[in-house]
Amino acid sequence: MKNKERLSVLLTLIFLLVLMSSLVQAEVVVVANNSVNTDNLGLKDIKKIFLGKKMYWDDNQKITLFILKDSPAHKEFVRTYLGKSENQYTNYWKQLLFTGKGMMPQRVSQEELLEKIKETEGAIGYMAAGITTEGIRIIKIK
Repeated sequence: MKNKERLSVLLTLIFLLVLMSSLVQAEVVVVANNSVNTDNLGLKDIKKIFLGKKMYWDDNQKITLFILKDSPAHKEFVRTYLGKSENQYTNYWKQLLFTGKGMMPQRVSQEELLEKIKETEGAIGYMAAGITTEGIRIIKIK
C-alpha cells in the first residue's frame, strides 16, 4: 500500500510541475527609451514596428529596434504578439535583408537590451516581465 501511495504522490507532483511550467510562460513587456512619446500601443502598431513596417514614431523620431537573442521571452513575444515561430520571424527578416527591403534588428541579451534601450533615442524592445526597468518606459499593449 505504501508504494501505491508514494507512486500516487509522485505522479501528483509531476503533474503539478508540468502544469506550473506551462503556466509560468515567459511573460514579456514591451519597453522603450524615455524619448518615445507614448505609453501604449495597439497590437497592430506592435506588429508593424517589430516587422519593420513602421520605422518612425508619430513625432518622426526614428524607431530603433532591439530584439532578444534566443530566449523564452523572445519565443513568447514572437508567438504571442507577432503570430510567428522563432524560425518564421528570423526567416522573415532574412528575406527583407536579402531583398534590400530592411535590416535585421540587433539581437542582444537581456542585460544588453536594458542598456541599449536606455541609451538609444527612439529605441523599442521587449523583455521578460518582472525585471527592473528603471530608466526606461514600459509600453502597454491595448
